Amino acid sequence: MIAMIAGSHNNARFIGFVMPPEFNSIFSMTKLIEQANTNNKYLHSWGEKSDKNVIPLYEKKNFDILIIVNESLRAISLRENSLSESIESKTLKYLNDNYSDNLFYFNKAFSNSTFTNTSLITILSGWNPSQNIGVAYNLETIFDKAKLFKDNKNFFFSSQDLNHSGLKFFFDSKSIDHIYHYENGNKDFSEKNLSALKDEHIYDEYKSLIRESSHNFDFNGVLQFNGTHYPYIVNNEKNYKNDRDIKKYNDSIKKLDDIWLKIIYFLEKENKMKNTLIIFTSDHGEGFYENSFYGHTKTFYDEEARIPFWIFIPPSLKIEKNLLKNLRINTDKSVSNNDIIPTLNHIFKIKNENFKYSYLSEGYSLLKKIPSERIIKLRQNYLSKDVGISLNGLIYKNVKILDSPLSLNEYECLDFTIIPEKKIDCDPYQNLINNHLINP
Repeated sequence: MIAMIAGSHNNARFIGFVMPPEFNSIFSMTKLIEQANTNNKYLHSWGEKSDKNVIPLYEKKNFDILIIVNESLRAISLRENSLSESIESKTLKYLNDNYSDNLFYFNKAFSNSTFTNTSLITILSGWNPSQNIGVAYNLETIFDKAKLFKDNKNFFFSSQDLNHSGLKFFFDSKSIDHIYHYENGNKDFSEKNLSALKDEHIYDEYKSLIRESSHNFDFNGVLQFNGTHYPYIVNNEKNYKNDRDIKKYNDSIKKLDDIWLKIIYFLEKENKMKNTLIIFTSDHGEGFYENSFYGHTKTFYDEEARIPFWIFIPPSLKIEKNLLKNLRINTDKSVSNNDIIPTLNHIFKIKNENFKYSYLSEGYSLLKKIPSERIIKLRQNYLSKDVGISLNGLIYKNVKILDSPLSLNEYECLDFTIIPEKKIDCDPYQNLINNHLINP
């Protein structure tokens, strides 16, 4: 019986969706047994935890890390010649005008999954959804790694409901000092979207943490915003035809853009812009029937998979000129959320032996030269009940190769340098299809 349950539960083709390991039969049972034997309530999805705080191995690093994760924020709404109304980000304009040497915007950035649960795990641990779910169970997170440094405080503030699909378990960690989300928040909730706090409150919590805490600490953490998730909360909703109106979505981006800019202004006012490393990304994009699909989780077309992604390197962070040169060159290379953790490992100068599972990460440090033959793997690790879904895909140079959303036995190849991306002949890429999609 256990074998039958485990077999079906771990095969995406037998269920509506594959949960992270907390809801995975094998790993749930394993965790419960370990907890019972060790009396350790902190054993959970992020590898091997204990009641003991992580003992710092390195001296104070003297810079903060802020990771901004947006929900359903697509790149094609923030660039010229997009498929819809082009939105000029006031935040990006301000950074370009005042910190152009410190800003690195990646023009070809992709989410490795268009399903939040798997994408968020990728961002925070370096796991690739094409890997076995057991790898996600073992990889250490950015929070664990930041704790290697003295006088460090970690935070995770989210306007999402972490109970959704079991994500709450991933943040039950001794490595996170401050956490704020739907379940423990005491601020007003949106009437239209009860799975989300108003994003302004997340900004307020972050601001309060920085202002009220001792400046002797370095802060490392994540702000996860949700305003660009359906139904796209905006102030004035009377001007919209329906909840799926792209104008409403674009206005939710503009509203969120105001919050991003507030964060930059706040860091300047607190004299922390000079020593705060900022990584800005999205879990995935959003479709508005550009390819006959609405929302996300259904395909890896540009509207769902292509994301805005940039890094701000503060002046105080002394990085070798050749590494910064590599970073600048890589802004025109294909990159993904899978590269965030390897890049931070490089900046941290963390030795692999400090984390025994680090070698499992498949991403690249963006401070190194990205190989011309690089392949970025795309996988939902999720099977929709909808008819038609793109389960697998890969990025190779300027070509995207996908399972056809209409047939699991057919493939599509697209040139994503063209807007909108253009279908091309798959024959030259048959070896890639055979080696990485048919027989991975």
